[in-house]
Amino acid sequence: MKKLLSILACLAITGHALADELNVVDISIKPGENKVVSVELLNPEHIYTLLEFTLTLPEGIGIAKDEDGEWAAELNASRFHDTHTLEVEEIGEHVYKFLVYSGLNKATKGTSGEIISLTLAADADAPIGQKQGIFSEQLFVDPDKNGYNPDDKTFNIKIGGVLGDADGNGEVEIADALAVVNYILTNGNPTGDFVFETANIVDDEVISIADAVAIVNIILNGGLSE
Repeated sequence: MKKLLSILACLAITGHALADELNVVDISIKPGENKVVSVELLNPEHIYTLLEFTLTLPEGIGIAKDEDGEWAAELNASRFHDTHTLEVEEIGEHVYKFLVYSGLNKATKGTSGEIISLTLAADADAPIGQKQGIFSEQLFVDPDKNGYNPDDKTFNIKIGGVLGDADGNGEVEIADALAVVNYILTNGNPTGDFVFETANIVDDEVISIADAVAIVNIILNGGLSE
């Protein structure tokens, strides 16, 4: 990639902002889970032969590797030609540099839709909550070697399990209310599996009897009381 970036730096490119942008639909992922997501290019104004950008992911989230040890990311053939190549390089913790280019100066196809399919991997201890990913340092180059620099773009990544699932088994049941009670009685040293973030329904950073009551309410009424 460094060689290609050096070549790119030699091109006569004048960058400026425009409406075209990268996009990812909001993601929901559980700790320990892998999930395939789509990176979209919305480009109603121009077509491009080269795309370069940095993807920064939140703590506990990274790009998975395939069985060959390569980054699990691939181009969508419907939007590119066979001459297009994708390169991915990890340049920091949870930070990745992407480069898509055509040695024959072939342009992208279409004006919207997925350009890259990639698999995200959440660590088993990934912090639960609403997080963000960000596209930055973007450079889009058209067939005439004109460069465009879209503004940074953020997207949402929700890391978490089922609200009320205190024991982390994927279901909300009476055992979860009992797990909360056990947590309280043992002063925060539960005797079984316990997921603080999904047990703390009241969202006050304290596990209390109110959380157990809220779990019972979910079981009986299918949701939280007003």
